[in-house]
Amino acid sequence: MAGALDGRRAFVAGASRGIGRNIACELARQGAAVAVAARSTTEGKLAGTIHSVAAMISNEGGRALAVPCDVTDERSVETAVAATVAEFGGIDILVANAGVMWLAPTLETTLARWELCLRVNLTGVFLVTRAVLPHVKANSGGSL
Repeated sequence: MAGALDGRRAFVAGASRGIGRNIACELARQGAAVAVAARSTTEGKLAGTIHSVAAMISNEGGRALAVPCDVTDERSVETAVAATVAEFGGIDILVANAGVMWLAPTLETTLARWELCLRVNLTGVFLVTRAVLPHVKANSGGSL
């Protein structure tokens, strides 16, 4: 694939389905090499895995790397970012898309569910950004 992002390297967290999958595919269509990062390594209740998205990108002629990544786990994030840098030589673009949602009344929401939402939706963005930022800065800029 060739396009406006030729030579760029992207890390997309939460890329196994939905918005993240679509962003990863579009970045690849625009010429970026894309790390497809998420916890979804095998099919579960929801369709889509990092491997199926990476295969979609590869089948369309793009370059993709399936990277297991739990954004709530600092070591997992650091390992995923290191694997991406090792494969692509750096990261220029970060899409911190991983997220969870719980739609229930407050009285029906457990503390564990609430804390999961905070860990994924807030702490996850922080951990991924903190891990990727040094690589973006080393390239004299990029896009977060």
